[in-house]
Amino acid sequence: MHQRQKIRQALYDILYECDELRELFDARGRAVPGVNVPFSNIMIGKEYAAEYSDGFQQKRILPIYINIYVKQGDKSPNALDTIAESIESLLALDVTLKDTCENMEYKGADPDYQSGAEQGAAHLMLEYEVTYVWEPALDLTALKEVMIDIDMASPRNDPQTPPAPDGQIDASTLIEDLDQ
Repeated sequence: MHQRQKIRQALYDILYECDELRELFDARGRAVPGVNVPFSNIMIGKEYAAEYSDGFQQKRILPIYINIYVKQGDKSPNALDTIAESIESLLALDVTLKDTCENMEYKGADPDYQSGAEQGAAHLMLEYEVTYVWEPALDLTALKEVMIDIDMASPRNDPQTPPAPDGQIDASTLIEDLDQ
């Protein structure tokens, strides 16, 4: 399972605890007629990556958008803020999203009272930024043996000269039957 999937699943698990929401959807763009409001959906934005280590790791930054929809009306701003407060409070309690990321940071809110008006809904988007370290999944099931050579910094000299590996193999081992 990709790390983004784990992050989304952790968000769902946390947001299911929000009593003010009737429904929680994945990646629906806007309110649709006939759906119980208030509801929310989770969408991810464009992910950015930078090299993190020489072990093929990357530090990734993933924007998360939590959209909240309520019934359109003169009390819509208060209803949106009430649900937003619950969501923000729940997410503030677990900024590592059940250990799926290094950190999650609140970036702001963007209210929209117009685009969902034809469906009778008002909308508030909460934006978060999730930072995590990604590394390739290794499949070692076919690995049967490993040969290890150790090259130390001239272990016979005191002080060690040169202070780096000298090109001479000082120890070797073969590890077999790794699947046991």
